[in-house]
Amino acid sequence: MARVSFPGSREIACFGQIFHPKTEPVERDPPVLLTKGRAEDPFLITWSSRRSLLQGLAFYSAICIWGGPILNLSCLYILLTRLGYL
Repeated sequence: MARVSFPGSREIACFGQIFHPKTEPVERDPPVLLTKGRAEDPFLITWSSRRSLLQGLAFYSAICIWGGPILNLSCLYILLTRLGYL
């Protein structure tokens, strides 16, 4: 029987086994190296290049800019047809 306590609580009896996860040693030569860039660059961890990242952001911003009014008008049309105004 083991006794276990957590911060801010009393000690309790524990029946069974307590397993500790195996920790892996720290790699001395990791496959990815983080370095300091220019001060104005945002810090990003990504597999894609800057160009593909910017293309994705441009597409996402276009969807957000034009998708809102299109969704608004389509919902207004559905509402007006259900109320019998159209």
